[in-house]
Amino acid sequence: MTISWALILVILATPWSIPLHGTPQHFAESFEPVGHFARADWTLKKTASGRVLEYHCEVRKGCTSHPTRARFYFTDSKLASAVLSFQKEHGPTEHSAASVILKTLGTLGPPVHETLQVGQRIQYFNRDGLTYVWLQDGPDAQVKMYVDAHDPVGVAEASALGASLSLDPFPGAQDFARGQTAVMKESWPAAIEAFRAVLSHPRAVLHLKEQTRQVLAMTLAAQVTMEKTTHSSQPGWSAQALKSIDEAVRLAPEMKGPFLQLKSEVTSLLSVEQSQ
Repeated sequence: MTISWALILVILATPWSIPLHGTPQHFAESFEPVGHFARADWTLKKTASGRVLEYHCEVRKGCTSHPTRARFYFTDSKLASAVLSFQKEHGPTEHSAASVILKTLGTLGPPVHETLQVGQRIQYFNRDGLTYVWLQDGPDAQVKMYVDAHDPVGVAEASALGASLSLDPFPGAQDFARGQTAVMKESWPAAIEAFRAVLSHPRAVLHLKEQTRQVLAMTLAAQVTMEKTTHSSQPGWSAQALKSIDEAVRLAPEMKGPFLQLKSEVTSLLSVEQSQ
């Protein structure tokens, strides 16, 4: 049997011994956080885009680890992405979140992009078909890990921010990056068009479409919110805004709370418009 050395390198470089494929039991047995995690809880859930395996380490159960929580998202038996949370109050006292992350991600070389946002340091790393996003917020942190072939959101985000990365191998990723760039410029129509292009792309992977669905819903709501103070007096604006909000609710019903609040505000404006 021939084993690809490239695959071996990917497995060895994967942080905390996270496997790239296998059963939930295999993940639970392979995962190696830093600290004391023998009493951690594991939960398997099903979502529209596949299965989600959750790891949770609670201090009250004598469990302290970095990461403290983790969510693994799957496409069939293959890992698509993971979200790892590091909390000082729940982690081992002998290790800080930053030192644990640096020990692992520091082996990947310099970040392809780095930025500061409201006191948070965000770094993007890309290597061997994997993209990592390290968000450091004081003593706490979060690391997102993407297998680019199954969830190209991370590599598309990095590209939108200016990283020199090829998106050609990932259907829909260029449109997603184009949408993110438009959002940063508050070019709402361009962003909406780009995200809709992702959803209509016949070869875009399910995890990309699932996250694009939510991003498009938030973009529609953001456009209405921004225009509410400048366009609300224009004839027909309120009716069109309500259509956008209804579309946002259909796209992401799990996020409907803020959308319905926004709808109530626009409905009040429409009532005033109709009474004049």
